Amino acid sequence: MKLGFERMSRWARIFSSLFELTQWLGAGYAFVLAVGTIWLDASAFLEVTQVLVPGLAPPVPVAILITYALYVSMFFGCVLTAKIWQYIRKIFEISAGNAPASIGPTPFQQENVRLLKKIASYAIIIQLINVAYLLIRIFSAAVVHSSANFIATNIMELFSCFASLVFGLIIFCLAHFFAYGIQLQLDSDGLV
Repeated sequence: MKLGFERMSRWARIFSSLFELTQWLGAGYAFVLAVGTIWLDASAFLEVTQVLVPGLAPPVPVAILITYALYVSMFFGCVLTAKIWQYIRKIFEISAGNAPASIGPTPFQQENVRLLKKIASYAIIIQLINVAYLLIRIFSAAVVHSSANFIATNIMELFSCFASLVFGLIIFCLAHFFAYGIQLQLDSDGLV
């Protein structure tokens, strides 16, 4: 393994560990917010909703729905993103040959293909969670007759989530390229 890749691998593992930690802290924060909001009265839900959706004065059940939809999307988004960072760190460890499952210093390993497919799945799931949250906001705003500008803004955010789904599909393609690279590596090793 080249010295430049070893350095990059070490820094990537350090940064992915730090980013993973921040995501686990974010998930804990979302959980604490959700549990803490239970003990507050209904006015707390209205205040949170007015911060999330400026100019919207929904009835209490709609405010509760919007608030908990946010907490759920925050929690699962953070957990899945933490797992993505964990898998990125593992990919660099395996590629550098520093993991027990590694067959040596090469990125073309079956474990990396498996991890890339998990990363792609989680990236798609995160975007689907965001889509669900935005749909709840859009329908809640429509129920309380919010401004068309707010609804249009949320619809634009919804389209950006669909565009972000492409990220997960690209990673799936990358996983298939790695699987093909593994096959080529096995073929070339068999010729030698």
